[in-house]
Amino acid sequence: MDWRSKLDSDVRQYLDSQIKEAFKHRAAYSQAKNKANAQLWTAVALLTKQNFELVMKVNFLERALQDIGKETSAKKYVRPKMTKEEEEEIKKVLNKIQKA
Repeated sequence: MDWRSKLDSDVRQYLDSQIKEAFKHRAAYSQAKNKANAQLWTAVALLTKQNFELVMKVNFLERALQDIGKETSAKKYVRPKMTKEEEEEIKKVLNKIQKA
């Protein structure tokens, strides 16, 4: 029996995705003496690249939010008055959260 079939389906989905991405580099790792080891290192490199790209995106968004915060704090911000419908909707959402 295939060990992957025993994985949780959510985890298996990510594993399959990583295997497919690493497989794109088969020409490179097939040249290694230990192909399995080279394939794992390829997968590690791909995960590291994905992580780096996410960190860059998060840093960009954090800077953008800080800039927005500076702009709004420099101005006198007055929150608009909520309508009764908006207040009721917020109450409904909060009640659902408390019940969960």
